[in-house]
Amino acid sequence: MRVLIILLFIFSFSFAGKNPELQKLLAIIQGSFNDKVYTITIQKAKEYLQKAPKDDKYREKVLEILAYSYIKSGNLEGLKTLLPNLETENISKDAKINIYKLAYSSFKNPDDKVDVLLKLYNETKDSKYLISAVDILFENKKWEEITHLPYDKEINHIKAFAYYKLGKYQAFLDYTQDLSKFKNDKKILDNIYYYRGLSYLKLNKKDLAIKEFEKIENKTPDILKFLADYYIKSKKFEKAEEYLKPLIKYDKAFASFYLGLIYENKKEYQKAYKYYKNLLKEENDYSKLATVKILKLKAKKLVPKEDFYSIRIVLYKKQETAKKFIEKHNLNQCFIYPYKHFYGVYCGLYLDKEQAKEHLKEFRKKTKVKDILVDKINI
Repeated sequence: MRVLIILLFIFSFSFAGKNPELQKLLAIIQGSFNDKVYTITIQKAKEYLQKAPKDDKYREKVLEILAYSYIKSGNLEGLKTLLPNLETENISKDAKINIYKLAYSSFKNPDDKVDVLLKLYNETKDSKYLISAVDILFENKKWEEITHLPYDKEINHIKAFAYYKLGKYQAFLDYTQDLSKFKNDKKILDNIYYYRGLSYLKLNKKDLAIKEFEKIENKTPDILKFLADYYIKSKKFEKAEEYLKPLIKYDKAFASFYLGLIYENKKEYQKAYKYYKNLLKEENDYSKLATVKILKLKAKKLVPKEDFYSIRIVLYKKQETAKKFIEKHNLNQCFIYPYKHFYGVYCGLYLDKEQAKEHLKEFRKKTKVKDILVDKINI
């Protein structure tokens, strides 16, 4: 823009051989422009363009001066009306580009800026203008407008996303069927697979969604969990294990519990026990479920004995009475363990004493027993 302004200021019309009326108009245009009387410049420039033939050698400079005068006078509406006329003007490509660039830097309205960017793209076929237009439309959530943009590998993935945002899931799937129209970029392709999966889910085609999610190279924790859960429910445990193992560092509780469940199902009890035991330090529902699972493995003598801390609730002389107490209070984390000549009701398994103490209040409330304590047992 700065170069154009300098050229305009130093430009001097040569009036030799001109129609006297056109010569006079050119003189006024030049004088008013140099004196910064832009309203006069605009008026006379428009008059000149109406009267001068299409092949007039000064039309190009008059158009540039007119565009600049619109900007300097704050008449952006006038500038907007000028732009469509450039398509029919016999002027150089560089002149059109210069005027479009002037307009883009002057417009504030997003729609006006996008319109100019598309003109620049049509004139130059430079993807940077299309990318800038997409950025503005994306920021303003103009999804429908994005779908009508020209075909270009640099933005085709955004066009696809726009279909998804509009709720046109089948249109999205159709548009993304041929991956050759997109940049060969792993992140872009992963996003396409992700939204293809979501689209199939929206269309109640879960099996097809799974196939798309599996194609994602860098799977997010949510995708890993979704795939693992799907294969667990389908009882395809080897496939579930494939996604649970990398999920451990993101969702230790879910992954560890279901890995334990899978190994228990495969009768690899020691491996199952390892995953269940890893959950005992956690404070969530999966740690409670893991406690129940460990107790069942211990009851069947499928894993070796170890020292744990547990909360002793009450002692009974008869095992049957202790069992009824557990059933009455629905204590699924509790079990019967011998204490001297009694049958003790114990709740929870903990790896350290302090952790066990933190649960005293919880079990006092559940059992209505105040005098409970932490005890070390070998189970």
